[in-house]
Amino acid sequence: MDTFRVVAKLQTFRDLAHVFGAITPTDWIRGKFFFTPEGIPPLMENARNIRGGSYSLRIDRAFAHEVMLKYMIAAVVGDGVSCIRITPRRDFNILQIWNRDCGKFCDPAGLRIVDGRIPADEVKYMPHVEKKI
Repeated sequence: MDTFRVVAKLQTFRDLAHVFGAITPTDWIRGKFFFTPEGIPPLMENARNIRGGSYSLRIDRAFAHEVMLKYMIAAVVGDGVSCIRITPRRDFNILQIWNRDCGKFCDPAGLRIVDGRIPADEVKYMPHVEKKI
């Protein structure tokens, strides 16, 4: 866990708004960020994550930061999300939304698309146990 750094601990929506204001759109698309509930590390092999899986979306850089923020808000008001991760690639970003139960949430169509610029057929799902760790 030494390679991960906590940027902020969120208690309120105001805290979340401060994070949105402090991290620029360029930071979001160039950095590798994880948004997790406190006490759940962003590791697939962790006992609280291993039975889950992740939805993956290929996101255009022009609006990747907006999509990341929308899914962060959705995670705060929803239930079952254990991590939201954004990773830069050459000309786009990969956004992953992790859940804790791949038996219950395993269909790519099960992810609510929060931005109309994301085609529904772009959503992929993979249980963590099927990934090479």
